[in-house]
Amino acid sequence: MGSEMSAYTSYSRSSSLASNCRRPGEALSPVDGKADAIRVAGLPGTSEETIATADNARDELVKALQNLEIQLRESETANVKLEATIEQKDREIERLTRLAAGIGAKSEDEDGVMQVDFLVYMTLKEQYDALKLEHEVCQTHQKDIIESRSNTGMYTIADVENEDEDNKEEADGSKSTPIVIKDDVSEASSVNEYQDAEEPHLVAEVNALKQVLTQQRNEADQLKAKIELLTTSNNELEIQLKELRVAVRQKDEELQLSTAALVRAESAKNEIAMEDEKSRLLGQLREAEIASALAQQEIVKVQLALEQLESNSQTLASKLEAADQARELAEENAVAAEATIGTLQQQVRDVSTQLHETQHELETIRENQLTASSVALEEATARHQALEHLLENMKVENERLRSRVEELEYRLSQSEADNDQKTVELQAQVDEVKREADTLREELENLRASKTKIENESHERELELREATETHRRISVDHDERLSVEIMAREELLTRLQDQVSQTEKLSADLSAKVVTLEQELDYFQGELIESKMKVAQLTQSNDELAMRARHLEKDLASNTKKK
Repeated sequence: MGSEMSAYTSYSRSSSLASNCRRPGEALSPVDGKADAIRVAGLPGTSEETIATADNARDELVKALQNLEIQLRESETANVKLEATIEQKDREIERLTRLAAGIGAKSEDEDGVMQVDFLVYMTLKEQYDALKLEHEVCQTHQKDIIESRSNTGMYTIADVENEDEDNKEEADGSKSTPIVIKDDVSEASSVNEYQDAEEPHLVAEVNALKQVLTQQRNEADQLKAKIELLTTSNNELEIQLKELRVAVRQKDEELQLSTAALVRAESAKNEIAMEDEKSRLLGQLREAEIASALAQQEIVKVQLALEQLESNSQTLASKLEAADQARELAEENAVAAEATIGTLQQQVRDVSTQLHETQHELETIRENQLTASSVALEEATARHQALEHLLENMKVENERLRSRVEELEYRLSQSEADNDQKTVELQAQVDEVKREADTLREELENLRASKTKIENESHERELELREATETHRRISVDHDERLSVEIMAREELLTRLQDQVSQTEKLSADLSAKVVTLEQELDYFQGELIESKMKVAQLTQSNDELAMRARHLEKDLASNTKKK
């Protein structure tokens, strides 16, 4: 910005000087070869004085512009020097900060080398904790599912048993109240014979349906017992798994203590003497990590087996629900069949009573044919025909109901076949679950054996670590003292660096304040320069006007001299 302004001012100055050099020459140059004659003849004093004052003012303005340009150049050089000093201070601050960061990094590297193995162990421990939380969530979800399904299963079976008892009571009541109708006419006797032949058949069908329902209920009870056995075995496996987790957690704590002791032992002063001990302890730590990884793998296998058991229990529960639904459907069909049979029997009874009445009326009419009128006889015969037509309709309805009962029997037989197939599949699944439970028990025994082995190894490692800590305790004390001395020296160095940084910050603040003041002064001088340029422009304009007036005066004088 300063260089541009200086160039602009130099250009304006040169242009103004050129104009100044040109205009006085033009004013004094001969116009039509008569300027010298005018001066010799004698010009008025006013024109010469005005030109002299204008020249003096122009010279003063030129000097002021030159002074302003010199000041601008000086301010530009001062700005360059200030920028150079600011850059130098910034480089010094960066050097000091890098030095402080390097001193801190050295001490941090010494601490970081000692904590590498411990960080690896902590990452493994975090992974194990995450797996443990996922397994606990799965266990709670499985318990909720088992409780909800057991509650729903007990409710439906109890309701079905109550309904079966009510149906048995109704069947016993219907059996205890037989209906006997006397036969007086051939049509009534045929109706009673049909009723006596059909009722035992329907009762036998209902009893068969009830027997099928009892069989299904027994099968459902057996399935419930098997599911309860599976849930108990699952709970036992979960308890054993919790015990294994507690043991693994204890081993993790012991391993953490051993790693802490190992880290303290690694921070000894004599690194050459401790190298063998360090390698041996690291080997033991790796063996412990391998053992913990194997235990985690076994835990994962047990979790997978538990998930498979849960899926099997879910399939068994779904099949049990399907069997319950089929049983409920069969019960509903049986109840509907009993209701239709009861209504049909009542209709047959009503028709038989009506036939008895009509037969009695016909007999009375036959006995009193001489006294009765022909109209009454026709009405009785019409009524008898209507009743016979109603009887035919009831027979057709009975045939339709019989076909429906046969269809229900066919469906019931199909449901029995499906239930037999489902029971076979469920039995196979139960056997498979038992085999998986046996394999899980074997795996648990293997885990217990590995647990005892790990306990013995950890006890041996603990004894070795105690011996190592006792032998290297004094060395660790010396190392701690040395670390305290180094920490104090580091703190002193940090305080010195902080003082230097604060001083450099103060110096940079002072320099920035000076730069701000110089910028303000530069703005002020630039404003004055602009004002001076405006004044120069005004003066050049007035100079041009004076030159024009001088030319006019010269012309007037020339014309006057010619006239004279």
